[in-house]
Amino acid sequence: METGKFWFIIIFVSLVAGIFTGVQYFQGIDAANAQVVEVRGKLGQTKDTLAVRQEEWAKVSNLAIKTQAAVAKEAPLAARRDELQTKYRRLEGDFKYLVKSTRAAVDKVRADGEGAEFPEVKLLNGKVFKLAKLKKIEPNQLSFMHADGFTIVPYDILPAELRERFDMGGSGLADSLEEAERSLFSQKK
Repeated sequence: METGKFWFIIIFVSLVAGIFTGVQYFQGIDAANAQVVEVRGKLGQTKDTLAVRQEEWAKVSNLAIKTQAAVAKEAPLAARRDELQTKYRRLEGDFKYLVKSTRAAVDKVRADGEGAEFPEVKLLNGKVFKLAKLKKIEPNQLSFMHADGFTIVPYDILPAELRERFDMGGSGLADSLEEAERSLFSQKK
């Protein structure tokens, strides 16, 4: 009988060990299933994140393509800009030379004009000077010595021929060119 008890204890211990092993096995399966569910959730999030990242990458790739196209267009534009800047500087130099030359020519004409004699000078206000000799030329007036004495005449009543000849008044060529130079080239590029 003692052998029966022994078998009973062995069977009981085996049964308890089997139940314990089965419980642990099913707990392990439950834990594994929970991890699978968690991993599936994370996998879904990862897929969503991957899709968002792929969209962002597509945008970045498109932007890179556009940037490369812009850079390719920039090189000829930069060369054209440099060429235009060179032409602008040349034009600026030529225009400034024109202004200086015109001013020098006007000053020479004015200097050479002093002492010029006119048999008659008709002013716009109706006065007439006989045997007029030009004594002094200023930008806005002429001084004459004439048969009746000495007179300073403002440019606005001088005949058009004398105003043009001596480039007088605010509308003279040299003054207009100097004003154009100031307005065109005082504001740097």
